[in-house]
Amino acid sequence: IVIRARPKYCVDWDGVCGEERREDGSIWWPEIGPWLPGAVEGLRALSDDGLTVICSTRFNVLEYDQQYPRPAADVNRDILAIRERLDAAYLQDVLVYEPQWGKPPADVYIDERGLRHAGWFTTLLTLGMNEAAYEVRASR
Repeated sequence: IVIRARPKYCVDWDGVCGEERREDGSIWWPEIGPWLPGAVEGLRALSDDGLTVICSTRFNVLEYDQQYPRPAADVNRDILAIRERLDAAYLQDVLVYEPQWGKPPADVYIDERGLRHAGWFTTLLTLGMNEAAYEVRASR
């Protein structure tokens, strides 16, 4: 018998599931922004496809300045707010990452700040580093 683990998808909350910034440009933090268009349907599609979906937020452990630890009560409030938002959208199968350092282990990370690495030539071009990209291509 071969038992295969369900693939794990880590989905960033801020900027992927919920709005990160208000119309005036200020961030929603420490509040949870409203759903982004398509987020509920996207999470449901991943979950319905048999994938383990884990929502994560960078504000789990550190304050917005990324230097100081957040009080446990604030972290728990944020996790509960995300859980309540998911439950209200009937997304009970989607998990919320408990506060720890870094992102949860996953097979795929969905994050608006991520960059898909498809080889150094493509990555450097995407970053606008054309000269370096062509040096990499020439070294092959």
